[in-house]
Amino acid sequence: MKNSTYPKMPLIRFMLSILSMCFVYTSAEAQQFIDRAEDAGLQNAFNGHGMSVADYDLDGDLDLYVVSYREYDIGDPRTWNHLYKNNGDGTFTDVTNESGTRVETIDALPVRSMGNKMGASWGDYDNDGDPDLILTNVGPEVLFKNLGDGTFIDVAEEVGIRIDAAEIDTVETATPLWWDYDLDGDLDLYISSWNRENRFYANNGDGTFANITATTGMSEPDRSLMALPSDYNQDGLPDLYVINDFTRNENGTPQPGVNHLYLANGDGTFRDATVEYGLEMPGNGMGATLGDFNNDGYFEIFLTNISTLPNQPNPLYQGGPTPPFPNIGSDLGVGFTDWGWGTEFFDADHDGDIDLFVVNGFFPFENNTPNYYFENTLFPLGTAGFVEKATEEGLDGFLRFIGTQKIYPDGHGVVIFDYDEDGDLDIAVGNWGGSTVPVFLYENTRRIGNWLKVKLEGVQSNRDGFGSVLEIQTAKGTQVRSYDGADYMGQSVQPVHFGLGGDQVVERLKVSWPNGYSEEFYDISTNQTIQISEGSGIAVSSELQLEPSSALSINLFPNPAVSEISVRVEHQQPSYYTILVTDVLGRTLSSQTRFLSASQTVRISDLSNMATGLYFISVRSQNGTLNRTKSFFVQPF
Repeated sequence: MKNSTYPKMPLIRFMLSILSMCFVYTSAEAQQFIDRAEDAGLQNAFNGHGMSVADYDLDGDLDLYVVSYREYDIGDPRTWNHLYKNNGDGTFTDVTNESGTRVETIDALPVRSMGNKMGASWGDYDNDGDPDLILTNVGPEVLFKNLGDGTFIDVAEEVGIRIDAAEIDTVETATPLWWDYDLDGDLDLYISSWNRENRFYANNGDGTFANITATTGMSEPDRSLMALPSDYNQDGLPDLYVINDFTRNENGTPQPGVNHLYLANGDGTFRDATVEYGLEMPGNGMGATLGDFNNDGYFEIFLTNISTLPNQPNPLYQGGPTPPFPNIGSDLGVGFTDWGWGTEFFDADHDGDIDLFVVNGFFPFENNTPNYYFENTLFPLGTAGFVEKATEEGLDGFLRFIGTQKIYPDGHGVVIFDYDEDGDLDIAVGNWGGSTVPVFLYENTRRIGNWLKVKLEGVQSNRDGFGSVLEIQTAKGTQVRSYDGADYMGQSVQPVHFGLGGDQVVERLKVSWPNGYSEEFYDISTNQTIQISEGSGIAVSSELQLEPSSALSINLFPNPAVSEISVRVEHQQPSYYTILVTDVLGRTLSSQTRFLSASQTVRISDLSNMATGLYFISVRSQNGTLNRTKSFFVQPF
């Protein structure tokens, strides 16, 4: 994959501006986003800060959690956090009370400059198949364990991530990040803090965590707002880029913060490689997003700053095979977005390249400024770049006129997701300023271009598949996505989305799981959501070893099969086991759960309607600790 370099020349910006004025899109009419928040039932979600989505009730659609930065008041629902259940028909139901996620336990804590309640991140920390939710606040963290029946219970203290009670009025934690830093198959936790050192917890694999901040060397001295994981040096180990707002000098005077890139050493420690990679640009870093905007196979990093301050434009660092990563943000016209916060790369128009969205504003220091939407020019122009089109597309956040002045709320959190399950990506924006503006929920109404969504299910890797890299090949070319779910003040568990333009088939999909195992799938029809379970494809690198053979093994006979197949299960752990039959796309064709008290044979006799081809049988214990997958071939009668 060839790496191209963008020189820092104002000429490029000039050329892109000319192209944007004279080029007429012929593929479809202009994109349109329409705010559906009230119609969808989100009218009580005020004072928006962190936002995140996941299918918490496992019914097939994405539910939304919204954090209010305000101090909790039992009599004012605008100050509550809200969990909204997706009804599957374009509307949501507020299930905050019955789910137990209102967070009334922190009602006595003060509102500080960054608010009272901060971030919300979903992640299956106990690998039991349903997403759990961590919340950061001024004071104690809350870890809501998903009980699987629509309710949650706070287990932060018992799992070991709640600090001493003496600190609760002073610690302002920001974005919580789930990631598997040691590649042991469970999610670890990195918590950014705005006024104390960041905290790093290793998952012990038994439902508890150990504080490893000191031993890893990642406490971070500046005021951090979020962190962005990726394998930045492509050595197979997860690294972490920490985004910092500001610091103070020895006299206590605020100074621009310096972001830090920590590369994994492979022994549980990290080294600071910020200068080596050219990522130290001082500023007031807020949000960050990772994406391959020019489709060259390397990931770029975009950061929001307070770009109205001198020498603090938003950087866009161009990724490549070797450092440093040059900053091309100002050259491509994305350097200025006022007081930026949440930001995301995503393919808004399904043309095969990723676009960029930024929300901004901070009452009372900077308000009445629009949000920004930058459309990528790679398709159809052939050259990657950005044209600002927020007003044209209905995404600038415009509320109303007062006299001749346009009024905009202050956006902070943003989450991109397909709320109505129609294949294109919609946008939710948490509005900060005042208590009269609820969240925006922008429906993407432009029905153009084909698409594919991929759900991941880790087996040896963490259940959510965080840290995976997906690559697709179509007639148009190659696209790559890094799946981390990370946002400013949030993290989401959702399918990985690709826009495909006019391509009708994905010729090849490669999934590289975080543990180094890679597999491929071929000839996938577009305009569908597929689910891939780790180990269900055609292996292209690394032998997948899920468990020692003495713990669980399976044998299939006859293989090839015609109308039925027998599964001999050898195990040493009496338990309920689920036996799944899946195709090469990871789609479940049959499933049964049985208690196996000893080694025995299970017969599967419903193969007669299956087409000739390759399939997989997976046997999994109910607690998820034992897993085994083998392939078999169905031949015609």
